[in-house]
Amino acid sequence: MTVPFFSTLVQYMPNFKYDFEFRRVIFGLSSVVNTPPQNLPSIVAERLPDLVKSLAMISLKMREKRLEILKDNEDYVKEELKKQA
Repeated sequence: MTVPFFSTLVQYMPNFKYDFEFRRVIFGLSSVVNTPPQNLPSIVAERLPDLVKSLAMISLKMREKRLEILKDNEDYVKEELKKQA
């Protein structure tokens, strides 16, 4: 059951579009990484380095998305200020 879950998660990651989707996965993976290895299934404990890499990649992707949103918001504010002028 563990392997299909992580496989599905990894396959679905490219479909993430919203900040809350990234945050949920980051919080979930963080809780797995913070669990003592002896309490994890052996397959998960063996793959902890891969989970940490995934966590880093998701964090970077979330940062990119946030920067895009900030730029869009700045552009919107500039356009609204031009309309008011």
